[in-house]
Amino acid sequence: MAEGWFLLVHAVSPAGRRHKPLHLAGAVLAVATAVALLLVQRRRCRDTRRVALRAWCPAAPFAAVNDAHVDTLGVLLTVAALGTAAEARRGALLGAAIAVKLLPVLTLPGALSGVLAPGVTSRARLRETASVLLTAVGVVALTYLPCLPASGSAVLGHLPGYLQEEGYESGSVDRFALLRLVLPDAWAGPAAVALVALSAWYVLRCGDPERPWDGSLLVTGTALLLTSPGYYWYALLVVALVAMVADGSGSPSPPRAPCSMSRTHCGGGRASRHLRTGWPPRRCSPAYSSGRGRVAAETRGGRVREGRRVGHMGPRGVIGGGV
Repeated sequence: MAEGWFLLVHAVSPAGRRHKPLHLAGAVLAVATAVALLLVQRRRCRDTRRVALRAWCPAAPFAAVNDAHVDTLGVLLTVAALGTAAEARRGALLGAAIAVKLLPVLTLPGALSGVLAPGVTSRARLRETASVLLTAVGVVALTYLPCLPASGSAVLGHLPGYLQEEGYESGSVDRFALLRLVLPDAWAGPAAVALVALSAWYVLRCGDPERPWDGSLLVTGTALLLTSPGYYWYALLVVALVAMVADGSGSPSPPRAPCSMSRTHCGGGRASRHLRTGWPPRRCSPAYSSGRGRVAAETRGGRVREGRRVGHMGPRGVIGGGV
């Protein structure tokens, strides 16, 4: 799905242009996501001005437009999936979102909110689960199978080496910052998996099927909070889910998850390793930023501080990289 999107942008772009078309495409996706959020809020008869919560978060324009991360396409498809009531359509859209980036898989428990509730019959549980999960798996399979004969195992891209490179494997644990404050490094990974699984079970058991975004936000937010990834654009999904969850009962502030992720990202792996000592993360190094041209937002004391854009496109010529 992501490669198809990049191919479409390339096909409609003027010859010799690289940066601006991707920025414009990112802006189109960001606006389309806002429109999808507005439609969902209107269908729920909620205050559509709550969609401004998403616009208030700097991660939306920074990651979607300036950095042109394809995650925005996955967020758009996820919002559309959670906003529809048809189970098969929801599964198809979620499958497409997962085919763009793996992160929307965390919203599957939310899409099946309450399926394990005591009052639900076994037949209803099986029908709803199969309708969503099988459709999602089918879309992912249809997306990747055509590439399998030519690419083989390379169809997985960088995913196999991602865990080791990002510090999630045992022996080189560099993430799970919050859990490592109270647990040994070797226990952090299993504890994170157990807690995310527990949150997913809670959503499946007690979630409101009329509000699948609530459960999706709970599981996704829990996963990102516990695993402390270093890429702030992962939180684009959280920002959109916050806008969906918001209603007239309160005034939630723009989520700080993207800013805290950016702090970890700019500090490299050492940011989480030195979290317990209060060591301040360094700014993005020019060598790392030159290949990405990204803007970072750092926080200190809950206030957002504007980062800076460094460098230019590197030899790989990729905007919006990352897993």
